[in-house]
Amino acid sequence: MRTERDPTFPGRRGTVGLGLVLTAVLLAGACGSGGIGETATPAAQATTEAPTHVGTLRMTASKCTLAGVDGPITPGPVAFKAVNETDALAAFNIARIEEGHSYAQLAAHIKKEIRLAEAGKPGLGHPSFAVPLFEVVLQPGESGSMSGTVQSGTHGIACARVYERVGELRPTGAIGPLRVK
Repeated sequence: MRTERDPTFPGRRGTVGLGLVLTAVLLAGACGSGGIGETATPAAQATTEAPTHVGTLRMTASKCTLAGVDGPITPGPVAFKAVNETDALAAFNIARIEEGHSYAQLAAHIKKEIRLAEAGKPGLGHPSFAVPLFEVVLQPGESGSMSGTVQSGTHGIACARVYERVGELRPTGAIGPLRVK
């Protein structure tokens, strides 16, 4: 089942965080208009071209990984298999990093977010230099597909889980850089 959602990184600037987005997603799923486990950008849904399988994202209790990516990704519709091997809600989100910025900046931002979440403090918000593309949210033990369209450039994937101290989904790690050529 595919649904259209507002793809955001955790902690969007202001009061709207991924927690609110997740609440909307969960409510939409409960109302029958969509579900958790597979998402796509509207552009990916409109195309008849089948997405290229890129690799497998996996969230465990100790880390987040991407297997199967050996080099640059071809621009166009792509799909990642996503697996949540934890006993909690998990999410993966891909973003294109704008020119003049780097994956290292995204990774540093996510590390700060992790420290704040572990300390029970508010997040920094979504980094202005990373354009969110698409995401997948998975229940404990669930597998799904994260699919959408990517363009040339550098991308990063944020992994997220719910932190008890803040009671919301926040980043747990970054995967990248992913080059799209």
